[in-house]
Amino acid sequence: MKAQGTVFKYGDNVDTDVIIPARYLNIADPAELATHAMEDIDADFVKNMKPGDIIVATKNFGCGSSREHAPRVIKDNGVACVIASSFARIFYRNAINIGLPILECAEAAEAIEAGDEVAVDFSTGVIENLTTGATFQALPFPEFIQNIIDHDGLFNALKARAQADADAVAHAVAAALRPSDELLTVITGRNAGRDVGALAASAAVGARGQMVGEDVEVAVHAGGQERPDVLIAIE
Repeated sequence: MKAQGTVFKYGDNVDTDVIIPARYLNIADPAELATHAMEDIDADFVKNMKPGDIIVATKNFGCGSSREHAPRVIKDNGVACVIASSFARIFYRNAINIGLPILECAEAAEAIEAGDEVAVDFSTGVIENLTTGATFQALPFPEFIQNIIDHDGLFNALKARAQADADAVAHAVAAALRPSDELLTVITGRNAGRDVGALAASAAVGARGQMVGEDVEVAVHAGGQERPDVLIAIE
């Protein structure tokens, strides 16, 4: 995953009340709320920001209150990435949770200037100032964070994982059943997603086809014998 855009540069301790002033937090419409982003520090931010542009700041970006609105209004304005010397811990987590890419790199944050054109490769952590030719190395995202970013946020990443797990269970059930098998029970264990049992049952019903009189006993374990996600008893 890569990004490239024009830089908006800020200094130390840009807090969440600067990113989105508290007086606007009663606005329920995210699009309207985003129109007030950064207005107390940069009145023209929303007007000048183009989708794909990049924020660069120095120390402690996102300090202050833990409001999730702060990274949200940045993302909703089309910011592709925030680069800073350091981030406030809660802002960092909130940004990742909504799929806003952020990178810590003190050298880049100090050297890059407003208006520079910057390219970022999130898989390698390489930051390139296309205006000056300078390159900088940030830590690339760990695989689990990259997965969250790729899915546009934690909720979507977990939803995709649950669907993949459920599909695996459904395929295991379908492969184990014979046309003569009849599903009796589906018992979901503590490792199973909420819908896994229902999906497995549906797969089993669809897989067995037209039932005949033969009786068999089958136990399908998905997730391992010791801690199965789903136990399906069939006769």
